[in-house]
Amino acid sequence: MKALLFVCSGNAGRSPAAEYLARDYIAKSNLDMAVQSRGTNVRGHSAADIQLSTAIPAAKSHVPKLLDEAVIEWADLILTMNRQHKKIVIDMVSNAAEKTLGLYEYAEGTARSVIDPGDYGQEDYEMFLEEMKRLVQLSVDKLGAS
Repeated sequence: MKALLFVCSGNAGRSPAAEYLARDYIAKSNLDMAVQSRGTNVRGHSAADIQLSTAIPAAKSHVPKLLDEAVIEWADLILTMNRQHKKIVIDMVSNAAEKTLGLYEYAEGTARSVIDPGDYGQEDYEMFLEEMKRLVQLSVDKLGAS
């Protein structure tokens, strides 16, 4: 079983969106893959962003979790939302450098960062999710084929 980890800042918006989209796609595609998400700066008493909970009802139960060395070691592939998240992962576990990439970097070979949709209204957030879904599916397919 391959293990996929998504990382963002607070584990309340981008990385859990990627996690839930990946879980759905993995289940529908009948792939042997596990997925989790974490944040580099999780604050106490935080919850999933309201836009995420509205768009993906399963995310209502999401509790943001802080990135740690154990989950970095667990993952076969770590996809981050920007270069700063990637740097934090590698600073925590230096031998994770080869398996840590930006989401756009892995999916498309570009250096783009995933925008933070925290201030988006629901309609704009839904458009953000469509792009995230595309990137996640490309990434899951690529990891599944490796």
